[in-house]
Amino acid sequence: MAKTIMLLHVLFATIWLGGSIYTESLLAGANRSGSPKEAMRTLSSVVRTNDRLFGAAGAGTVVFGFWLVIVTTWEFEMGWVAGGLVLALVAIALAIAFVKPKGQAFNDLIGERGLDDPEVLALGKQLQMALHAQTGILFVALLLMVYKP
Repeated sequence: MAKTIMLLHVLFATIWLGGSIYTESLLAGANRSGSPKEAMRTLSSVVRTNDRLFGAAGAGTVVFGFWLVIVTTWEFEMGWVAGGLVLALVAIALAIAFVKPKGQAFNDLIGERGLDDPEVLALGKQLQMALHAQTGILFVALLLMVYKP
């Protein structure tokens, strides 16, 4: 039973972090194109995908992580478990409190003003910074889970 739960935990975490890293590569390529419109178009697509995919991946990661602690000898007081959980919850909170509402406002603003509007570009930079932070947070959580310091 614990191996199946571990598989599901790792699967959801892989989708979450792997998707986040893939998002980073899409945004980096679009930003290197030199076209602000292309960068904002790509970010708009990323925001919609994040909303649909990463919420489920984050929830699955946390749920199966909790379940693992319950069915194994691990404890929530272990530093690597507590750290991983806190970081996952911070990443989820960042998504809920900032990325989701700002992403919706970003896409609405694109519809009103277009891809090259200065306010769209400014909000796009804020969103990209939040997505970079989220990827970093998830990467540190992965390090804690693998190395169990």
